[in-house]
Amino acid sequence: MPDINMQHMCAVMLIDGIVTFISAHDEKRMKHPKVLELKRRIELLGDDELTRVIPSRQGIVELKLKDGRELRHHTKAVRGTAQNPMARAEVDEKAYHLMAPILGSARARKLCDAVWVLDGMSNMRKLRPLLCA
Repeated sequence: MPDINMQHMCAVMLIDGIVTFISAHDEKRMKHPKVLELKRRIELLGDDELTRVIPSRQGIVELKLKDGRELRHHTKAVRGTAQNPMARAEVDEKAYHLMAPILGSARARKLCDAVWVLDGMSNMRKLRPLLCA
């Protein structure tokens, strides 16, 4: 299952620069040579210390680059939580990528744009055509 395979998800993120609902559920892509080659270079290690810390769901990513440099990032709060909120542009992008496969890209974009100006909308019925697949 691609969406729960961390090595696969990291490989897709590195290749595409983004993970979408579609890319996270694309089982065919799990066999793509480029993804497989990159996935082989990604190691996932459990850390008993991180399972006990508060807040839970922390993660550490360490990269070893070809030029010898090593990069490390420790995320203490999952993106999108109250402790690490998403910016408006991130929420918009995530919502768009979730809706576009169902509503189509044009309708999804219009719906995202409409939601940001709900307080100025005179008639909520204008949303109805945007909500139908």
